[in-house]
Amino acid sequence: MSIIPGLNDDCASITIGFLDTPSLLSMATTSRAALASVRLCLVRDVCFETDQNAISFLTFVITHTLEAAMRTFRFTAWDGGLKALWPNLLADVLTRATQLTWLELWPERAFPPCFFDAVINRTPALTRLHIKSYDMEWVMALQGIRGLSVISLTMNPGRISSEEVASRMGMVETVLADNADTLEDVSLSTVCDLFEIEGKRIRLVLGEIRYPHVTRLTLQNLSFDLADINRHFPIIQRFAVGRSTMPVDNSGARLVWPILTTLVAPQSLLVPMLAHSDCPSLHCLVVRSNFDPLPDLRINETLDSMRVFNGVQELSFTIPVRNPRADNSAASFLWQVLGSVPHVRKLDIHLDLIFDRAEFIHLASLTPDTMPWSYAFKRLTFLSLSMCAENYTGMDMNIQRFAKVWFTACPNLTDIRLHIFPMEISWKRHRTIEDNGHQQSLVVPSRRLNYVWTQINDEVSAFGPRSLPACCQGRHNAERDDIYFEDEPEIREFSLRA
Repeated sequence: MSIIPGLNDDCASITIGFLDTPSLLSMATTSRAALASVRLCLVRDVCFETDQNAISFLTFVITHTLEAAMRTFRFTAWDGGLKALWPNLLADVLTRATQLTWLELWPERAFPPCFFDAVINRTPALTRLHIKSYDMEWVMALQGIRGLSVISLTMNPGRISSEEVASRMGMVETVLADNADTLEDVSLSTVCDLFEIEGKRIRLVLGEIRYPHVTRLTLQNLSFDLADINRHFPIIQRFAVGRSTMPVDNSGARLVWPILTTLVAPQSLLVPMLAHSDCPSLHCLVVRSNFDPLPDLRINETLDSMRVFNGVQELSFTIPVRNPRADNSAASFLWQVLGSVPHVRKLDIHLDLIFDRAEFIHLASLTPDTMPWSYAFKRLTFLSLSMCAENYTGMDMNIQRFAKVWFTACPNLTDIRLHIFPMEISWKRHRTIEDNGHQQSLVVPSRRLNYVWTQINDEVSAFGPRSLPACCQGRHNAERDDIYFEDEPEIREFSLRA
């Protein structure tokens, strides 16, 4: 019997491979002929967030001998205690998962020794490895792994001495060196406090090996030498740094990052790095505020650094909300930011409350017709503004007019996102041609309640779509979407003559 009537088995198998999980499950319950092929597709790429789901899946794989069909296994959330049963089941499955290419285990778990033996010796196709563990013992068990193109390791050194930490970090460097010829993406982070980092207890020391193919590097909660990073990773295109210490050579020699296009860093590291670096290709800059206790203290230095790199086209930045009587209020900082990046195309701005210093944010002060840098917006295509509702007053300008002013002043602007926590409003411009041949813009709004204050960790969270996590989906429904700000008329779509 044919899997799909009218198609031979080869064509049917290819067709099934394009179906999503709900469609595959539906086919499996209605077609006995398709059952075997559907099972192979169902176990191919999986991601779990609970222990019970992982146990059920792995039991299913073992029962039906489907290990060889697995390509991706990801467990991305914390659920339960350290002594879950599924790591033992996974260790058994891995001994026969010869086609597995991606293994991601982010929950903190105690993995049995046989698990690492299977990872190293029984998964020849494995190229992507992501592991987070509650200790650093497993670093020893990874010695000898080869062929990785992507590696992400998160370690907790809190339970061991400084000497043991140094030894484990040396083993991490050995794992990297053993994969130097294949690595393209490296991410290393630790779970520790700022005092341990500043005391250089958690320090990344690289040997003589260089990494000629690594284009993406992420370092968080580590102490490292910037010159070493520059020397060992010569073709980095994306560099992301979290809370770390980064000694910089002040001898006058500048570090050249010839093809660095994206830099993600807190202000405390961004300023010294840009002051001693040449980045001719830099076009995306994400300034992370969540790692700096007082992000406004270095804001002017950061702006001065950005002015040197006038090729920045995508910028995510945090502006401190301060006393409105001060000269450096949020509105004045915004115009300084815009003047520092005259060629910006995508702009993501957060107005953050700094301790008890507060001001009301007037939307009229955040529109192009009141700013001295209007020339900087001719290329702007995307704008995102975020603020807390307690610092917002809409009495001076309604939100509808706010959007109209921006779209009118910026001819290439297509998207606006305004998050006045918890209300999030988005506008999308669609261009149309009238019967007389004139171009017209139709701007369509949408809104929702978003109780999740977006954590800007990278360029994706800054400029990409912000979906609500599963835990908040229950709050987000059509009935509760139908709300407006006090004294605010209904937000409707509108047209603009181009």
